Amino acid sequence: MRTGRTELRGIPLDVLTREEAGRCMEQLLETNGCSVVVTPNCEILYAAEKNAELKTALIGADLAVPDGIGVVKAASMAGSPLKERLAGIDICTDSLKICAQKGMSVFFLGGKPGIAERAAKNMEQQIPGLKVAGTADGYFLPEEEERLVRRISESGAAFAVIGLGSPKQELFMHKNAAHLGVKACMGVGGSLDVWAGEVNRAPEKFTRAGLEWLYRLVQQPSRIKRIVKIPAYLFLVKFTKKT
Repeated sequence: MRTGRTELRGIPLDVLTREEAGRCMEQLLETNGCSVVVTPNCEILYAAEKNAELKTALIGADLAVPDGIGVVKAASMAGSPLKERLAGIDICTDSLKICAQKGMSVFFLGGKPGIAERAAKNMEQQIPGLKVAGTADGYFLPEEEERLVRRISESGAAFAVIGLGSPKQELFMHKNAAHLGVKACMGVGGSLDVWAGEVNRAPEKFTRAGLEWLYRLVQQPSRIKRIVKIPAYLFLVKFTKKT
């Protein structure tokens, strides 16, 4: 699927409002085959500069939701402005509501043992009518991947929420989309931890100010190694040419 798109250092991003993203997800969930949805932030885009497999997976996605204020700033610096800052967790939540309305079931994959199950239960309570086809943690061995993919396919789910972290989730979807048996799969990073109650999401005043990253850093100081990728990527966009 292609909507209005821009490109940031060779990687396409969809130019959307949250409402438009919701309509796109609804269309994908009504389309045959498995559509891949990625949510690139600056950290992911920076990693793709040196990870050819990740870059290929991002380019091949059917919908690329620009996640975070950093991507908005980078796109503006590159002369390819986006409509608004989107958060992958919001778009996925909207997608779960669409599934509930249409009677479609969802498979939750990712996190430490027990996280996906708790996240699924909490979202069932928050979203009336949501049906969970199955859950699985993200701690599987390479030789277990084929069996996991088959399990998702046999679950009857229409939508797969993939919270394996980047680049694992993007590579997993790119490799297995054709065999998952779902209408759409979406990489959601640490969203399962938020839904499970393991991590608190930033208050609205932080998100409105584009400071969600700061709130998360205070909660998890170990994220500093990830946060520094934001200015590093902005530097690339501003001062280096795409190779």
